[in-house]
Amino acid sequence: MNKQLKGIIGLGAVLVVLGGGLAALKLTDNSDKDSSSSSSEFTEEKTTRVYGEGIVLVEDSTAQPITPDQIPPDDTDWHMHPAQGIVETLDITNEEGQFTVVKVGYDETRIDEAGNPAMNYTIKGYEDVSMDMPLIGTLVDNVNGITAASVIEENCKDLSKFGLDAPAITAEMKFEDGVVRKYYVGIKNPATPGQTYFKIDGNDTVYTVSDSKLANYYKKPDDFINRQMLEKSSDNNDPIVRSVVIERDDIDYNIVIEYGKNSDDSNAGGSSAKHELIEPVHAYLAVERSESVTNGMFGFTADTVYAVHCTDDDIKNAGLDDPYCRVTMKCDGADEPYVMIFSKVYTNEDDETDRRTNVMLEGGNVIYTISESLVPWINVMPIDIASRLIMTSQVWNIDSMIYETADGRREEFKITPKKNMVRANGDSDDFDVTRNGKLIDSERYRRLYSFLVQSNGEEFALDAEIPSGKPMVSVEYNDCYLNEKHTVEFYDYSAMKTLIVFDGSPKFYGVKSYAQTLADNIARLDTNEEFVTTWK
Repeated sequence: MNKQLKGIIGLGAVLVVLGGGLAALKLTDNSDKDSSSSSSEFTEEKTTRVYGEGIVLVEDSTAQPITPDQIPPDDTDWHMHPAQGIVETLDITNEEGQFTVVKVGYDETRIDEAGNPAMNYTIKGYEDVSMDMPLIGTLVDNVNGITAASVIEENCKDLSKFGLDAPAITAEMKFEDGVVRKYYVGIKNPATPGQTYFKIDGNDTVYTVSDSKLANYYKKPDDFINRQMLEKSSDNNDPIVRSVVIERDDIDYNIVIEYGKNSDDSNAGGSSAKHELIEPVHAYLAVERSESVTNGMFGFTADTVYAVHCTDDDIKNAGLDDPYCRVTMKCDGADEPYVMIFSKVYTNEDDETDRRTNVMLEGGNVIYTISESLVPWINVMPIDIASRLIMTSQVWNIDSMIYETADGRREEFKITPKKNMVRANGDSDDFDVTRNGKLIDSERYRRLYSFLVQSNGEEFALDAEIPSGKPMVSVEYNDCYLNEKHTVEFYDYSAMKTLIVFDGSPKFYGVKSYAQTLADNIARLDTNEEFVTTWK
């Protein structure tokens, strides 16, 4: 029999006794290469594996060790992972202390490699805390069936050189069938990056295993707390947010956002954002600047844990007994609103550039900390998220419009569809437009309206007083699709600004040159001149 094959079988027998499985070997004995060995694929040229690689180190009593005849002859992927039993508990001791991982049941939303629902685990004493269960699961999954990278020393007499006389980690895994496996983790192998010394209880053989399998064994229980305070759906199909209210100490009003009543109607006009600012003033929202405010609670993830199972003293010390900021979100599918409370921003003592706030879900039992830069609600101002659009009705949804200017000009338009149709789907050819009772080119009306909807606010004018006298331009229109009638007025406010008043209430400061250009364009209705579409 080939010496190499004899060696494989002999080693396999020893490993079966030890409770481990046999992996392919990197054999270096080439002294017996006869014709019989050529029929065996176990040659140095064909085999490049390290001695002991692939031995299954931790398994329940139902797992079957790998036998020599199961080792393939080439370098194909051959690592065999027998079906492992369900782990009941896992006790871990590391430099942070001791904790116990316990089984809590199957998770139908996570599927394991075999296509079965994954088992969920939590940490004993943390059953009432939202935990990162997939992360906890790695403590079980990464070691249940773990294989050796190599055998370092058999019958080791001096464990200290591997850090196994006082292990960095001691762990004991108990399976459902009552089998218990205890193992120890030593220091990292300085000769082979990415590998750590590993030993099984009752066996003096020292192995190495992959560092990545053990990375989470060095953590403390708090490191497994779920920092995603409100779960975000994996398919971005979060519930519809009906309202968000921001209460803050630095402003004397609330910022109130609501889901638009016409948000799901593509023919209604409006901005592309689904939500609208309701207080302190009504305004449409800019999608790219408002989404984190309206939907940011879903997936909101803190940096670190400040306190778990927090007491009243913890809440007070964190500055949350009288929070600086309170954010209340109501959404579909939730009986009660979600409320996040934030402390006043403070500077990290170890890093003056790191400004932080403490946060918790009101009524929860965990306080977190997070960088100020990652919190959209504690500094946002209404103008930061507003689209600043004044008018958003679709042009053909308007059935009447009146322009008036400070010099006494009045222009009244009536817009009538030529046939029964969804007005928003039409174009200029589908409508008759009259100006002061006379039929005009409907496309010319559309171009004037196109300029009108370019009117933008520059900043909110919440406390402004409306000037006396007539506005530079006044526009009154009726959106027959929405059954809404509105008036927009542009008042001369200063050398460079207008005050834009919407339905009798100051709303924005605007650019004066725009209002003057609008008045000039209205005057061009008497001519064939093209409308001016730019202003300074």
